[in-house]
Amino acid sequence: LLGALAKQPQLFRRSKRPGCTTTVNFYSLKGQKYQNYLVDMPGYGYAARADEERANFSNAALTYLAHRDPAILRHVVLLIDARRGLSSARDDQAIDALHRLQISHHIVITKIDLVNPPELAAIIADIFLKQNKNKELATCLPILNLVSAKSGFGISELKDFLASFFVDHDRTLAIEAAASG
Repeated sequence: LLGALAKQPQLFRRSKRPGCTTTVNFYSLKGQKYQNYLVDMPGYGYAARADEERANFSNAALTYLAHRDPAILRHVVLLIDARRGLSSARDDQAIDALHRLQISHHIVITKIDLVNPPELAAIIADIFLKQNKNKELATCLPILNLVSAKSGFGISELKDFLASFFVDHDRTLAIEAAASG
């Protein structure tokens, strides 16, 4: 997804196997008056990893998010693979943790080109049910982006939306690889 957002997929490591991101990766945004970053974190959900390792990724991600200054951490994008949907208790736990930590976030459904329209509609309904079930969880924006990095569907809309979170955005989002941490 980051490669599609940057229009430079060669800048980003990727694998056909899910769960290969094992470090926190920072990507600097070019052309910004203030230093802004996109941060790519290991996933917690479906991955070719042991349950214990996924739990460690989840704990590390939540610890990272919990200790970020709210003035610095602008927004979290929770990626949901369309082939999996809200597939586990970990999805619920992640959403609940973001609400509990009062972190602004929204959901992006990825790989929408790999499911048929009725499956996608069911995933969307499931997400809206989860959001409406917990009305007090007001940190999740009522925005749902549907994207396909492969076809490019929804990428420009997601870029525009993300650009709005940066202090000095000019409605463009230029990403370059920075040191991984």
